[in-house]
Amino acid sequence: MDFTFEFGAQAAGVRVQADALKLLLPNGALGAQYQEHWHFPQGRIHQNERFHWIENESHLCGAICLSIEAQDLESLARDLYRDIFALTQGWHLHRLWQFIPDINADTNGLENYQAYNKGRSEAFAIQYPDAPDALLPAASAVGTTGKHVILAFIAGRHSATHLENPKQTPAYRYPEKYGPRPPSFARATAVDTDPKDTLYVSGTASIRGSENVGDSLEAQIATTFENIGIMQTEFSKHHPEAKPSSLKRYRVYIRHPKDFPRIKSVIDKEYRQPGDVFSYLVADICRAELDIEIELTQSS
Repeated sequence: MDFTFEFGAQAAGVRVQADALKLLLPNGALGAQYQEHWHFPQGRIHQNERFHWIENESHLCGAICLSIEAQDLESLARDLYRDIFALTQGWHLHRLWQFIPDINADTNGLENYQAYNKGRSEAFAIQYPDAPDALLPAASAVGTTGKHVILAFIAGRHSATHLENPKQTPAYRYPEKYGPRPPSFARATAVDTDPKDTLYVSGTASIRGSENVGDSLEAQIATTFENIGIMQTEFSKHHPEAKPSSLKRYRVYIRHPKDFPRIKSVIDKEYRQPGDVFSYLVADICRAELDIEIELTQSS
């Protein structure tokens, strides 16, 4: 059974097929329509009034598409995470993806991303009052068009190690100038599975400490890949027994489609390695000053 991200869809949604659960995303793929497939052997599709998910012995992978017209983003995020915690009870959250309409827009004096973060952070604090930060998984949050928040997640039976970047302030400790509650995610999550180890690197941008850096696309790309490399090093430190990666899958989110040829040229020349898989997608980044964000999933 496959969980499929389909980019460039005409409208957001979740579709059940005979052999797949498909998440439809309006974010355009640069170059061609793009599908990303995650395979869950012997998985079965389930649903309730809000979520669709695939479940097998080792993983639970789900998705939801919610209209923002009936609820403000703060309460929507708080309720959404409450439901995720209920659905994944007895599992470990490994990875989340979030697509937020008009992510940089101001609504009632608060940026949409900041309002979403407020509800998300409050949900984690309610669910894990003793140590919420220790259980934050890898995550990405970028913009999308339309009027729906779209979220996907992977949870597993195996416990995970959540990792931070020593050159970046943990997102959950950002100062208040970035919002009344900080973003709730780890820089990366490492999962020990048999027969392979998996590293999920969160959406990564050109940030040092908590500040944006880089006054050109090339500088942003360089710092972003340096941050990704740091997380790969942290993974090796915590998992010295892990085998070398045999699959590295990158998603590159680009704010301005006109920058795609320039960004792809730099990545192909300076950073792409044999066997790497790159997809390039249109999305606003969580900070208006940033033009690019990259995430990575690698497996041994």
